[in-house]
Amino acid sequence: MIDTDIIISSDNNTFKSTIFENNLRIIKPPDTIETIFDSSNIASEQLSSALKGIKLIAVLGWSSQGPAHAQNIRDSIAKANLDIKVIIGLRDSSSSRQAAVEAEFTVVSNEEAAKSADIVSMLISDSGQVDDGERYIDLMKPGSTLLFAHGFYLGWREQAGLPALRNDINIIGVCPKGMGPSVRKAYQIGSGINSSFAVEQNNSGNALDTALAYSAMIGSPYTFLTTLGSEWRSDIFGERAVLLGGVHGTIEGLASEVMKANGSDEQATYLEVVQSMMGPITDTILDSGFRGLVDKLSDDDKQQFMDAYNAAYDGYKSVVDDIYENVSSGREIASVVNENKQNKPFENISDGPLWSNTIELRESQRASGYPYNTINPVAAGMYIACMVAQIDKLREMGHHWSEVINESVIEAVASLNPYIKSGGVDYMVDNCSITARRGDRAWFKKFEAATEKAHRNLESYNNSTKYEEFTNHKVHAALEQFAKYRPVDAEGSPVNIAIEVLPEALKKWRATKNS
Repeated sequence: MIDTDIIISSDNNTFKSTIFENNLRIIKPPDTIETIFDSSNIASEQLSSALKGIKLIAVLGWSSQGPAHAQNIRDSIAKANLDIKVIIGLRDSSSSRQAAVEAEFTVVSNEEAAKSADIVSMLISDSGQVDDGERYIDLMKPGSTLLFAHGFYLGWREQAGLPALRNDINIIGVCPKGMGPSVRKAYQIGSGINSSFAVEQNNSGNALDTALAYSAMIGSPYTFLTTLGSEWRSDIFGERAVLLGGVHGTIEGLASEVMKANGSDEQATYLEVVQSMMGPITDTILDSGFRGLVDKLSDDDKQQFMDAYNAAYDGYKSVVDDIYENVSSGREIASVVNENKQNKPFENISDGPLWSNTIELRESQRASGYPYNTINPVAAGMYIACMVAQIDKLREMGHHWSEVINESVIEAVASLNPYIKSGGVDYMVDNCSITARRGDRAWFKKFEAATEKAHRNLESYNNSTKYEEFTNHKVHAALEQFAKYRPVDAEGSPVNIAIEVLPEALKKWRATKNS
């Protein structure tokens, strides 16, 4: 039962809330109207009203999103002086139990947590949800709320032809557009990571306000409307395309071509490709959009950007077309579930010379404040072509601009790319979910091949009309609109999670990975 105050159509993506009426913003990207929830200046009374009757929130799982949700919610509850407790549900054999206890949470079994909580946040792994999700859901109290941070489980049920879940509970989604560590770190510095939200089943009548309150408590500065069906399609697709597989493959393909010109000089290639893409290119897109980046280029560099964009777009678009069809059909989900059941090992994606021979360079760049700050126009043209190819596909498939921009641009430049900049491609990819990690490895070589082909044929695409289409693309107006609704720091500057907490986290992660 979808709330009647929610309107999702081809030309409208809006919602209403009496409790949060003053926090709703109407935005008008090209060809549509959308509502954005702005969580700044939320009063304790608003949270108390939205969460009326909620006494216990159970977070099931302690992997990527679990620690962030649990700790952010607990901190938000304390700030608002709410009488709500947060507990953690884990398997008895879970290796994460000690970490949750050290974070000073009460830890119980998943079964006990599901039985007792008023809100159950289903944050166990995707494979865990496939194996045990319905059993936990069946234990929930009638009238309680089931929350997903990702629609994978519902997507799996859909492709498997399983019936709908029980109808006597609320089913909502609050889905951060970034990995769990970013959600926590951004909250701690007074910023946040944007989220989407969905109301799939409104048994109690207040599921929408519950979702908005939850999003505010995990620290999302801005929250936009979607459905979990749209979310899992765009999210699983985006991981395999721009967010992970696309940027990974573009880097590898460009590095391969540039290294030929550099005489196999990995360090020079790293600066020219990786540092340029993850540093000034990412930062400029975050700050000024695509047009802002082009405007920074000299006339000669603009020509190189145009040539690269023209050469790369069609190849990337072919890859993203294949990915979306594979995801939406359910084949990608079925593949992930099958590989998880087989416990298929993950290949090492950082043992090539580009990564293994530049560790000291990365550390010196970080220690000196990343002094290499040159925009490589070819890298910029290809990377933005990859982004626009994904944007075009999502729009073709009916996704609203808020989802498209957050999934294709903001999540990349504000949340994920800094992990490559700080620690290498595996630091980004392998800090994500197992579903995302499998997706990157399944598809990045397709982008690598498309990039290499485009680079070898730059001059033959000089007369392509793709760049002309880009200059008139509606994405520029959309980016200008959504630039007002991106995470910022206390001074109002766009937040890039390449902050000083990342190097310390990197040390811990490397030690764990190498042990």
